[in-house]
Amino acid sequence: MRTPSYFSHVILAGLIGIALALSGCDLVDTDEDTEDPRLTTTSVIVGNGGDFGRQNGFLTLFDPIDQQVQDGADLGAFLHSLTLGGETLYGITNTSDAGRIEQVDATTGQRVDQLAVESTPRMLAPVNDDLAYVTNADFFTGTGFVSLYDQSENALQATTIDVDGNPEGIAVADDKAFVALFSEDGDPSTAGDGTTLAIIDTDAHQPAGSIDLGCDGPNEVFEDESGEIVVVCQGRTEFDEDFQPVDQTEAQVVFVNPDTETVVDRIELDQQVGSANGTQTAFYDPVSEEVHVIGGTNTVFRFDTEGNEQLGAVSVPETEGLVSLTAIAYDGTAERIYAARFAEGEDGGFDTAASGGVVQLNLEGEVTNIVDVGPSPSHIELRREAE
Repeated sequence: MRTPSYFSHVILAGLIGIALALSGCDLVDTDEDTEDPRLTTTSVIVGNGGDFGRQNGFLTLFDPIDQQVQDGADLGAFLHSLTLGGETLYGITNTSDAGRIEQVDATTGQRVDQLAVESTPRMLAPVNDDLAYVTNADFFTGTGFVSLYDQSENALQATTIDVDGNPEGIAVADDKAFVALFSEDGDPSTAGDGTTLAIIDTDAHQPAGSIDLGCDGPNEVFEDESGEIVVVCQGRTEFDEDFQPVDQTEAQVVFVNPDTETVVDRIELDQQVGSANGTQTAFYDPVSEEVHVIGGTNTVFRFDTEGNEQLGAVSVPETEGLVSLTAIAYDGTAERIYAARFAEGEDGGFDTAASGGVVQLNLEGEVTNIVDVGPSPSHIELRREAE
């Protein structure tokens, strides 16, 4: 049986130019025992990748309280990832021969501006109020890089930062950026053979070393509330000439001290993890201090980043007309999981052209609602407000 990582990266290798991965928000009350405000999710923003090759990705927004749904901008490309920065949502999209950075009004879901780039952008992370880093992969050669994006001017700076592999997730902590290098080269016979977290000096915008994570396929990177860097490694898969898996390693969640630049903890799993369409694999929630990771067709793993331990797994019930898991978010205030799925195809597989859905469920795995969204949902972001 194919693992999520296998499927994800066969698509990336085979449809490299076509399909090249949102975090979120829930309503919050003030804690009676503390003066700190609690976060409340006011909008769930779903990035719909769209049908592969048709360049028809768009946004869906819905209110988690009254469940009112509205469609946002038609982005005219495959939507890979979302990053929320204040009232602006940044979407990373890819067309058949290039990519774009989209600026979207987070309230209305409508496009504010866009920038075409001659690369394969993957994920974006703000460095400060004016500047963001964007990871860029080259799946043919493995020579990826990080570009500097001026958010206010909607322009790329001339400077780029080379990294030794194909970068995916990125997190900024103090004066450093940590970049997950998912693969080392452009060899399609191996997916997830990277083991490194690249470090960038965000003052000088220069490479500043690397960390050997001791795990394969680092993909998602987060800074937790205690300042540690949390890395989700999907695992490595090797294929034969018929693209059948012949060797695999399993997933890990690794915790890194950003000051000493050392691995301080790790959790080993007995399987690979990853989105069924090669996009959003994990979500970090600052309220609960938990990372939720897609662990298979119907499983979401939970990890406590305060104690650096696995909390268990939540089984996502079979959903009529929907299959697989393609994106994930968790609202720690409402204790609500948002799990995106493909539409089910005629053969019981997935249908990338039909509308998918977002399943809402509690930590016991009980489904509370299902929201219709667009084809191939790829990323979920939560827009939150403090009260």
